[in-house]
Amino acid sequence: MAIFGDIPGWKLMIISQSVGAVLAMYLFLKSLRLSSQASGLGALVYTFSSFAITWSQFVTLGFAMIWLPLILLCINKYFEKKNNLYLLLFVPLIFLLMSSGHFQAFIFSILLINAYFVFKLFGTKKKEFIVTLLKFLAIEVLSAGVMCIQLLPTYQQMNASIRFNETYIIEYNYGLLPIKHIATLLSPNFFGSPVTGNYWGFFNYHETTIYIGVIGLFALAWAIINFKQLSGISRFFLFSCLVALVLIFANPISEWIYKMQIPLISTSAAGRMVFIYIFSGAVLVSTWADFILKINFYVFLKKHWPIIVLAGIQLIATYIFKIWFSTDLGVQHLKISIRNMIPSLGLVLGIIAIFYIFSKKKVLLPLLCLLTIADLFYFGWKYTSVVPTSYVYPQTEVLTYLKNNIEFGRIESEKNFILPANTWVYYRLPGISGYDPLALKDYVSFYQTNINNQGTSSLSRYSTLASNYNADLYDNNILQLLEYQFQ
Repeated sequence: MAIFGDIPGWKLMIISQSVGAVLAMYLFLKSLRLSSQASGLGALVYTFSSFAITWSQFVTLGFAMIWLPLILLCINKYFEKKNNLYLLLFVPLIFLLMSSGHFQAFIFSILLINAYFVFKLFGTKKKEFIVTLLKFLAIEVLSAGVMCIQLLPTYQQMNASIRFNETYIIEYNYGLLPIKHIATLLSPNFFGSPVTGNYWGFFNYHETTIYIGVIGLFALAWAIINFKQLSGISRFFLFSCLVALVLIFANPISEWIYKMQIPLISTSAAGRMVFIYIFSGAVLVSTWADFILKINFYVFLKKHWPIIVLAGIQLIATYIFKIWFSTDLGVQHLKISIRNMIPSLGLVLGIIAIFYIFSKKKVLLPLLCLLTIADLFYFGWKYTSVVPTSYVYPQTEVLTYLKNNIEFGRIESEKNFILPANTWVYYRLPGISGYDPLALKDYVSFYQTNINNQGTSSLSRYSTLASNYNADLYDNNILQLLEYQFQ
């Protein structure tokens, strides 16, 4: 952004995170001795899943998606070549993972990295086991020391911030998905979409999306049914995939974990565990892709019948509920669900048709890859369509006037869809309100009490002007508020 400008730089960051993630995942999958076509299919599923697309504009998760597969690749290379250089590469890669800007992805990745390393250790001789484990622990200590450059000031800031005092996520049951959202495994827009203004699901869309493509669902069902035939690596990633799903949905286990108030975990939406689900699911997709090249159509049906049954049950149940629903709003919601299921059902039938016609032929995987691209492109284009640059932060007469006349003043706007929190930053307009997940607690308390007259009963990372603010007190308190900013 410093070199190319705000918007061109932002575009390049968005593009580079996807390019980097697809290449890194491809290299990791190849290190698992999977074919090039299967690795490419898994890399596409990983990089362009619904979770990756909905977070792409933030330019945080996308970079975490680059470093995780590269770290696991280093683990594979270390056990293959016994070269300590691959362990030393952990230090810069883990630092990059931490500094990507998505702290939950970092924490979940560290858990997966440690579990994977221990998994790879099993089967080694006792002496080698102990020596390798000590090496790994030493590398982790070194990595933690390097990360302290960022972690220590972050910890200091967090202790002074609103982060551990706000309670909004508890109101949404920590973002744990209700069981009904299992429908989005097959149909990502079953509950509508914010793009079309008809989302009627739980919480908000980008914190609850779990779709990795119809291909991903086929691979998951196949792995569960064929567990005994899976390799050790495939079993590991099936286990991590299922654990992630359990922790994403509301159940006694996941609720107990989040109610423990673990710092940085319990203060963010549980749906961010989807990061591990999409990674593990992508590995299963690649393993599945190599498997289906060796079977005929009838074996394919035998191994994947749950997906066909699930799709049929979901469609029939939704249609029956629509008939039985008593309110107009409920009927309208279910109409949206049925309409948005059509593409997914078409993809299920498309996969079956392709396999029926081209089973055991070289064009099978390329055709499935094209179908997957169409599937994920349809989702991605709907959610993040390309628009002219002039639409992004457009200039208006009011904004031009403010930029030319603000001098040493500050702007403020009521909470609204016009100039929502922080959007004025792009125009270089100074303000006293905004959004900050690490906003200073004292500052937020003062703002809520003296500007909004709302007290401190429900502090939030958002400091935005409420409709009931006292205009007479506004000027009297502004100087004190600015003092908090500069402190």
